[in-house]
Amino acid sequence: MKTTRPIGFWLGISAALLGAIGKGRGQETGSDSYVESGWTLLSDSVEMPGEVNREPSSETSVGLTEIDQPGITQSTHLVAGEVRHENLGGDAYLEMWTVYEGGERFFTRTLGEMGPMQKLTGSSDWRAVVLPFHGSAEKRPVKLELNLVLPGGGKVEFRNFRLYEAPEMRGIGLAEAAREGSRHTAIAVGVVAICLFAAMLLASKGKGRGFVLGAMITLAILGVVGLIWGTVLASNSLPNRWLPLLVGGTFAMLVGGIGFPFFRKAYLERELRQISATDGMG
Repeated sequence: MKTTRPIGFWLGISAALLGAIGKGRGQETGSDSYVESGWTLLSDSVEMPGEVNREPSSETSVGLTEIDQPGITQSTHLVAGEVRHENLGGDAYLEMWTVYEGGERFFTRTLGEMGPMQKLTGSSDWRAVVLPFHGSAEKRPVKLELNLVLPGGGKVEFRNFRLYEAPEMRGIGLAEAAREGSRHTAIAVGVVAICLFAAMLLASKGKGRGFVLGAMITLAILGVVGLIWGTVLASNSLPNRWLPLLVGGTFAMLVGGIGFPFFRKAYLERELRQISATDGMG
């Protein structure tokens, strides 16, 4: 009877945390990995349509936006943002044309096999995309044209598109995202380790049974959710989003899953010893 309220409390905490995670999914963290990599932000709001939805028999190339006189003063620029797509037929991709004075044109396309320049296929939740271009140091673009190529139709949504420039081609956030992901992973593992240490300390003294068992249940639940979510994000986002979820989730799941029966048995054995000692004294 003593364990009902603490375990219920921890289940409530678990539900609240899961709700907060779900609400915060896809929101910006406030940091800009491109700026941290040395890129200069020229526009934090490139005008894009909310979504494009085409039948398979319609035109394959869809104009998204044109940026006249983008104000680029460096030899290298990129457009970065996020897309979400459903039921795409074939290999779809984003395309950026960099246009110079006199009509000279060069293109960049997201036709890679992985990362933010990965082609668009099938269905995907929000994922990062980037269109970089390294041009001439003597000439400046007069226009940027962004298109979407849908060879088999489908629906694509757009958000958070920005324009950056740099004097030379720089990393597109991967190294910084990996470092940030490692830091967050260390924090997640540390928090779980502290919970485990506290549980072991309480269990060794025979105290806090409800608290300890509830904490193990919470860790197991959050661990499973984090592992699943991290696995989904790993295919289409940067390491700072999925690495803490995968590693921290796995650790939390193992600690909670193994810890619950272990600590429950430890408390039970301690109670049996106390009962045996009491009977012996009687």
